[in-house]
Amino acid sequence: MVNQATGLPAVEVPDFIEIRGEYAALTMGRDSDLWPLQPGWQLFFQATEVSTGIGQLCLVMTTKGDTLIKRVIRSGSRRYNLEHFNPSVPTLEDVEIAEVYRLVGMNCDTA
Repeated sequence: MVNQATGLPAVEVPDFIEIRGEYAALTMGRDSDLWPLQPGWQLFFQATEVSTGIGQLCLVMTTKGDTLIKRVIRSGSRRYNLEHFNPSVPTLEDVEIAEVYRLVGMNCDTA
């Protein structure tokens, strides 16, 4: 099980994903707008430095308390732009990040 540190609901880790260090996981809900990700899919993220998450799809916790799945883009010395999966959704600009977890695995076999 993972997610003790993030406050997200705990998720069982499948055997094919190796857990090292601090991890977070979540199960996609029916109300997700992260096409092509489907409801029930599980995403697994590993804690990393913000600089390592640049250009990557990440679970991002902002200093304002938001938890988002976005692509991290450098915006300045301490702030970042957060791009949505869907290009029609506006990019969040000039965001201060508290924590970053980069995507390291998915379990799409949730039947």
